[in-house]
Amino acid sequence: MKFFRRLKAYLALREAINKADNAHADGGGRYYVLGTADGKLIVTDKKNYRGLKRKGYIDKNATTQDALNECFYFTPFKDGHGYITPEIIAIKRRQYLSWVDACHEMKKKNRGK
Repeated sequence: MKFFRRLKAYLALREAINKADNAHADGGGRYYVLGTADGKLIVTDKKNYRGLKRKGYIDKNATTQDALNECFYFTPFKDGHGYITPEIIAIKRRQYLSWVDACHEMKKKNRGK
């Protein structure tokens, strides 16, 4: 991955993580940082995740466990349990950088069409 693309991706992830942490601090609840089909990041909670499923942006058969597995960051529950460990953060960050590369290659491939 090129340096500037990696830096831009890191900054986008950091901003999304800050948004999730701020939303968690304001209202509690668990928030997820998810990737979209166009290569952007969204921060959503369980209620809005269900709304995205209802509108068809997310597969109808997806569960919140799928969101937990595929998200790039998540906050703890309201009562504080279920927090993310540093090992999981490292794994999720590598997963995010791999996803950014895949999105870039897909955009590059579809550019000529």
